[in-house]
Amino acid sequence: ELVAAANKNGRVYLWKSADIAAGVVADVAVQSQSLEQPLITQLSYSARTRSLYVVTFTSLVRVAVDGCDSAHVAWSVRFPHPTLHGSPTVAGPLVWLALSGPPERLRAYDATTGRVRFDRALGGISFAPPALAGGWVFEGAEHALAGKTTAASAPAARASTLRGYTSWSDERHGWQSRETGVFATEDAGKTWRR
Repeated sequence: ELVAAANKNGRVYLWKSADIAAGVVADVAVQSQSLEQPLITQLSYSARTRSLYVVTFTSLVRVAVDGCDSAHVAWSVRFPHPTLHGSPTVAGPLVWLALSGPPERLRAYDATTGRVRFDRALGGISFAPPALAGGWVFEGAEHALAGKTTAASAPAARASTLRGYTSWSDERHGWQSRETGVFATEDAGKTWRR
């Protein structure tokens, strides 16, 4: 198991969780070091792609984790405007984030390829990671949740086939947060227990 962290110097570091004192096992540059544009983001992980997703001032970056001792930049997709953007949220096959604009946008990128799969105007600037619940995407903006240039989206049913947040440690073992509690599976989701 690995632990990951982003540093303002534009790098993502990984450690073995059982032996952090042994030092960094992977050091990946995701942007150039810059005092004017430090790396300020939360990382988001996808077990499906075994990748971390990082938002820089200029790009969405996929960092593929290669086993327990290395990682590399799999792809980087440039944004229209270099500025501070919201942190990413991974849900199923998509990476959601808010672009600060102008104009401000809510976007979903394919987690495997980096292609844009959803693009919608936001009612204002937002730095918060999007939240997904019950097939819906929620994004707060500077002036509430909506504005004159936004429109309600249809439920994001393809973001996840399950209601609630699901996380996997491997192909068989996972947990899911639901309104009725936290459930676990040991058989790839065939059965769930609280």
